[in-house]
Amino acid sequence: MTHRTLSLLAAITALLELSSQMPALAQSEFKLGISGAATGPASPSYLPHIEGLRIYLRQLNESGGIGGKKIDVVSLDDKAAPSEAAVNAKRLMDDEKVLTVALMSLSSTYTPMFQAAIRTKTPILLLGQAVCPGNAGAPNKNPYVFCGGSTSDPITAGYWQVPLVKALAQKHGHALKLALVAMDIPISRQGIDHMENLAAQLGVQVVDKQAIPPAAADVSGAAARIIASGANYVTSWAPVTTAVTMVGALRRQGWDGWYVHNHSAEAEDTLRQLKDPKLVMSPEYAFTVEKLPVMAKIEAAAKKYGVSLPVDTLLLGWAGGMIVEAAFKQCPSPCNKERLLETLNKLSVDTAGIYPDPVQWSKDDHRRPASFTAYAWDPKTQSVKRITEWSRVRDGVPATVKVLD
Repeated sequence: MTHRTLSLLAAITALLELSSQMPALAQSEFKLGISGAATGPASPSYLPHIEGLRIYLRQLNESGGIGGKKIDVVSLDDKAAPSEAAVNAKRLMDDEKVLTVALMSLSSTYTPMFQAAIRTKTPILLLGQAVCPGNAGAPNKNPYVFCGGSTSDPITAGYWQVPLVKALAQKHGHALKLALVAMDIPISRQGIDHMENLAAQLGVQVVDKQAIPPAAADVSGAAARIIASGANYVTSWAPVTTAVTMVGALRRQGWDGWYVHNHSAEAEDTLRQLKDPKLVMSPEYAFTVEKLPVMAKIEAAAKKYGVSLPVDTLLLGWAGGMIVEAAFKQCPSPCNKERLLETLNKLSVDTAGIYPDPVQWSKDDHRRPASFTAYAWDPKTQSVKRITEWSRVRDGVPATVKVLD
């Protein structure tokens, strides 16, 4: 074979390689996967966050994307089922080869997703109200999992909720008798077990514990046991459906105590609907009653794209969009999984007040800094009102709670 023939074959090979790359070059530079509970029993808590993320990314793409490159979004429904999450993980990470996956679902979907992340070296962003794993700040953490959602692990949450209950009882001059409520799933039970131990350390008497089955429609028996225990305060770390069901059962049986819940996408709207002045939500993000400028932007985007969900339910998805944008924007070009992982390990994102602290990750700690507050219904103004100052919660240290007048 002559030198000329070899040169011609090399040129043809190069042209074939270039032509095979043309579709890829024409595609956007960033590819994002979403796996979330868009349907099924958990969807009321997670679909609004998915929608908030979608409208943020749609608006970003329509304004030119990131440096002229748009974000391709492959969004799949996992129905909060581990089997569906496993299928989604394979499609997104193996077939679609996304740069990262935004996971917005129950913790029951984590195992197949996290295992696939390790196998494919694909970063996972826990967004919306996705619960942060308890070891996300430990040396043995999954190096591909990053907590950008609104829900700290139940241990961190306990360091806020138990001091909050104690502070409310002291403010109102009550001799505190506390009952703990969980949904009967491992992570929720872990949360109230920790609260029970912490309560003992803080001199708070726990008089009852109840774990409610996920599909329970009638919890009157559990409510009766709480009342019989003499509890005048209840706190729960669980989906908001558990709190709403239990509060309803307690009130129907004449209980007039305080119920302190963590939060969910529907937390603010739940306060408005129930108008119960002794029902307290204790989130890690700002409610719309704060009237932050970003909330007007979300409202405008929702109207533009025909999303009829309330703004307060879209907040966490919007914050997730800000995290995704910052990660891709700071990823060195050409952005691949390895470079994106390096970027995430030093990322800092200001969410315009949705979270009171910037989302900051390091190679050693993949948790979002945790600050909490509390909201309740105010009968005087007929509106939701913040009833405590914000409090930063650190590892192993019970929060300092300042109840507002």
